[in-house]
Amino acid sequence: MSDFEYKKIENGISIIKYTGEETVINIPDKIDGLPVISIGSKAFAENHHITSVTIPDSVANIKKNALDCYDIKKIIFTGRKNLDEIELDDEWKGISNPKIVFKPKKTGFFGLFKS
Repeated sequence: MSDFEYKKIENGISIIKYTGEETVINIPDKIDGLPVISIGSKAFAENHHITSVTIPDSVANIKKNALDCYDIKKIIFTGRKNLDEIELDDEWKGISNPKIVFKPKKTGFFGLFKS
């Protein structure tokens, strides 16, 4: 059984809720053979135990408050070629010194870290 609730949308899958108990989450690039292309608003809300989320290159859109987790410290993107938009919630906007890490496409790494 998957720890993700999801819905099929045009061209792929949107994750709408995480129901697991892991602290380090790796979002799959495919569910039911379809690419995961979106993370819906509040998909990870109220998961106070999550500290890190890795998002695959297949994700093109991350909705506002999608990663609304109290203890989250790290968001890692395994690639960037498909990512079109990240809607940051007020918690991220209010951080006085967020750490944003970017490495060249060769490594396929981009991340946001709370300081």
